[in-house]
Amino acid sequence: MDINQALKGLLDAKRKLESTDAINIPTVLSTQMDRLATYTSSVEEHLAELEKQFEEAEAEAWHAAIKEGKSPSAAKTIAEYEVAKIKGEIKRLTRLVNSSWRLCGIKQSRYNHLINELKNQV
Repeated sequence: MDINQALKGLLDAKRKLESTDAINIPTVLSTQMDRLATYTSSVEEHLAELEKQFEEAEAEAWHAAIKEGKSPSAAKTIAEYEVAKIKGEIKRLTRLVNSSWRLCGIKQSRYNHLINELKNQV
């Protein structure tokens, strides 16, 4: 799945989990939790690729700086500068993924509570 599609779906599922229906109706809650988990997983797969790209780009930048005669510490600084944009995106996506998984856990507790309420009404 394309990262933009996954992010759009993730944010949409989070928004729908805030609705009154998702708070009170187990089937709506379950559907949106499933959507959120699916989209979050897709974002996480993209994140793994981005982390790989980051490591490779940082190593290449460091190696190139060393070849130019820079000291190891200067090469490290240059490499960090070269990959700062990728690192920022990794941090952003990591926070989105982590908050989404936490939300899934919290909503799972709410779902279980609603199911128990329904069982007690019968």
